[in-house]
Amino acid sequence: MLEEFTGTTCPNCPRGILAIENLEKVFGDRIIPISYHCYTGDPYSTGTLEEYCQALGLVAAPSAMVQRNGFICSPIGYNDDFDEVFSNGIDLWQDIVAMEMDVPTYIEVKVPSIRLDETSGKIVLDVEIKSALNMTSQYINVFPVAMEDGLVNEQYNNLYTNTAPIFGEWGKGGKYAKPKNEGITHNDVVRTYWGNITGTSVGFPQTLEAGKTYTQQLTLSYPGNISEMQNGKICLMFMEGNAGIFLNAITVPFTQMTPVEDIVAEDVEAQASKGIYNLQGQRLQRPQRGINIIGGKKIIK
Repeated sequence: MLEEFTGTTCPNCPRGILAIENLEKVFGDRIIPISYHCYTGDPYSTGTLEEYCQALGLVAAPSAMVQRNGFICSPIGYNDDFDEVFSNGIDLWQDIVAMEMDVPTYIEVKVPSIRLDETSGKIVLDVEIKSALNMTSQYINVFPVAMEDGLVNEQYNNLYTNTAPIFGEWGKGGKYAKPKNEGITHNDVVRTYWGNITGTSVGFPQTLEAGKTYTQQLTLSYPGNISEMQNGKICLMFMEGNAGIFLNAITVPFTQMTPVEDIVAEDVEAQASKGIYNLQGQRLQRPQRGINIIGGKKIIK
């Protein structure tokens, strides 16, 4: 898991975009990028993300922390030949991720079910953990973060005169070789989080038996600033509350959520003639962000 400080108005941040693309090529779905848009003027800043980044020590963009290990690292650096690289074997994102991949975790985590409660409109997750060891005095906390893919916006870029091959389309002569680009797709954008950044107890026992599965239920308010339900997801970070040690993380896409039905835009218009309501039964002029009742069906917009 990599938590990144970034921004659409940050001219240095294409370095982070390129580094995450590289991490996904190298590690596949084993890497979980989490992008906090805290840069001044960023349209995806929520007003609370800045405090979060400061608490982690992320004060310059682009920078990141891997697995909450306390080490702030950069996406791109130099090798011995002074070439700009993704890995120098020491302290860049790829290097730290590779080192953390080799550290075993004693907690396996799963989310077998994610659903929308029809009465409250809240997200309900069944969360499972299994310890590889017999453990006592454990305080397993969970920190949930909502993210969204496919957000299209601008991206500033100061690499447009740079000829280093690593910068590809963002460098000189490339597709994005200009100071400001429109229509750039931003993924893994943090939309909100719940609770304290060190996590909150959801009721897992303090004594864990090796190989035994423990299940708890986590209920979260639906994040109303998710633009498109099918692009939303939740990352659950698991931490040992006593020592503040990161244990594991898992991402759950909203596309696995039941029982809310997602219908195409033209169907929404057709169904709207039958009335649009919120969960409180109040009639609406048009669908609102979040959960609507349209034509008798619960729809997430």
